[in-house]
Amino acid sequence: IGLTVLVSAVAAGGLMLIPNRYDAAATVQIDPRKRTIVQLENVVSDLRTDTSVVESEVEILKSAPLAMRVIEKLNLRTDPEFKEPGPIGKTLAALGLNTWRLQKSKENRADATENSDPIGALLKTPATSKADPVHDEVAALFGSRLKISRVRNSLVIEIRFNAKDPVKSAKIAHTVAELYIQD
Repeated sequence: IGLTVLVSAVAAGGLMLIPNRYDAAATVQIDPRKRTIVQLENVVSDLRTDTSVVESEVEILKSAPLAMRVIEKLNLRTDPEFKEPGPIGKTLAALGLNTWRLQKSKENRADATENSDPIGALLKTPATSKADPVHDEVAALFGSRLKISRVRNSLVIEIRFNAKDPVKSAKIAHTVAELYIQD
């Protein structure tokens, strides 16, 4: 009985530490029709859209430049949710169970590499900036929470984003859709 109570208490405590997450969705419909409609046959023939066209649009929505524009527009670099991970995230990162890398350990490894190999440091490409989406941790975290998918075999694409705040989640999903439509 004592073991059951202990395991239940640990499980309840663990569940209390897990933060709430909210998933918001925005949908975009691809309209392959031309703007000027003269005959009904033209409308019917233009409605057939190739699967590769829709999949290409999905990849554009997943692209790093679009993500960087959303991050800059909503100023997500200053958002605490997109900064350094909390204690649970740090623990998971230290164990190698989380893709979110610790900035301090990364800087320490970079300094150690530069100091131990001066010729390698000269041959190395310049340090990456925050604008580089491949090495940007905010962009990596943003990309891991953004889910883009085609709805069945339709011309509709669903944009989903996961965040701690339901309003922020909806705002980010809608901003992705808005910037995609502007492009």
